[in-house]
Amino acid sequence: MTNEIQRQADRLNALLVGVKNRIRVTKVVATRSVKGQRGDSFAGFSAAFDSVQEDGGQGLLHVGDTIAEAASGMTTTEARIAHYLLALQADVAAYEAAWAGGSLSDSAAAANIRTARARYAQLIKAAHNQGDHPLTPKATRANAISSENDSDADRTS
Repeated sequence: MTNEIQRQADRLNALLVGVKNRIRVTKVVATRSVKGQRGDSFAGFSAAFDSVQEDGGQGLLHVGDTIAEAASGMTTTEARIAHYLLALQADVAAYEAAWAGGSLSDSAAAANIRTARARYAQLIKAAHNQGDHPLTPKATRANAISSENDSDADRTS
């Protein structure tokens, strides 16, 4: 029975690897809201990448007609990096909107933007290098000390 379980696990693993290698992401969405004493500030972005499919669904009969069209889009690693870049822009825009609306002080907005940029840089570096993720247990302990210093920046005016 153990050999059968191992064969099933191997088949499942091969299927998962094959699917992951063929996934192509063509759209990334990022949103951010900042809650403040004077209301919520919201920013959202959507970005398409090398896509042959329109959101409206026109021309779907022709999607994937060629190998080049079928291979369009980003790999999952590229999509993660694209999401981090887009999410950073959404975060910064929301902090700027909260600052402009009076929900964040100058120093709180600047500190939040600085922290967001540093953290997204860590995520992008980890995704690019396929290295240690900043939220792994080893990295989390090291980041705990720096996040205590950052907690003051997360507070509103």
